[in-house]
Amino acid sequence: MASLQTPEEQKKPFQPGFVPAGLEKSLTSPTSTNPGHQHFKEVTLIDGATVALDVRLGNIFILTALGDRTLLVPTNPKTNYRIIIKHKASGGGRTLTLTTGSAGAFRFGTTISGLSATTSGLTDYIECLYNAADDRWDVVDYIKGF
Repeated sequence: MASLQTPEEQKKPFQPGFVPAGLEKSLTSPTSTNPGHQHFKEVTLIDGATVALDVRLGNIFILTALGDRTLLVPTNPKTNYRIIIKHKASGGGRTLTLTTGSAGAFRFGTTISGLSATTSGLTDYIECLYNAADDRWDVVDYIKGF
């Protein structure tokens, strides 16, 4: 398969979570494909009552939750960064709360207005795209029960 990157783009350093201009609309679920531009790096988050997320480290974040958890405002966002949070419930149903209402926080729209409990032993996927103009991580997809 030929790369869609120009020779100049191929020389640029790795940018986890970067979505090139024009491809934002093609990225609507964790199973979507992106021909040649998206790099994926998984990061295991440290489980605790509140969970920190640094987008410099990757763009797929895995949280195995032993209780209900709150995900703090992600640090180091960049325009058009896309992240996926894999929330796995361990030892019972678990609810993940995303911090909302402050600068750099998460924001829900009308289609996805919140998260529900994740069934024990299963994983839910939450996809977010950073909107620099509004300084918010927009929750653009939410898929349950894997």
